[in-house]
Amino acid sequence: MEKKLITPPSGQPIDLDDAKLHLRLTDDTTDDPLVMALIERARLYCEKHTGRAFGTQTWEAYLNYWPGRNY
Repeated sequence: MEKKLITPPSGQPIDLDDAKLHLRLTDDTTDDPLVMALIERARLYCEKHTGRAFGTQTWEAYLNYWPGRNY
C-alpha cells in the first residue's frame, strides 16, 4: 500500500508560546525558528511511532488489492 499526504495539518499541536514557557526561554525571539522546528519534528516522530495523526490531515492511499479477497 502506498500513502501520499495531500493536505498537511494547518498547525502544530503545541504552540510556540507554550513550548517556550515549558523550556523556560526568555521573550527573545532568536530561538523561535529552532523551537518551531523541534515541535514539528516531535509531531512527526510521534505520528510515525503511534500510527496516529495529530491534527486534521488528508491522505490518499493506493491499494494493490482489496484485503480479504482472492482476486
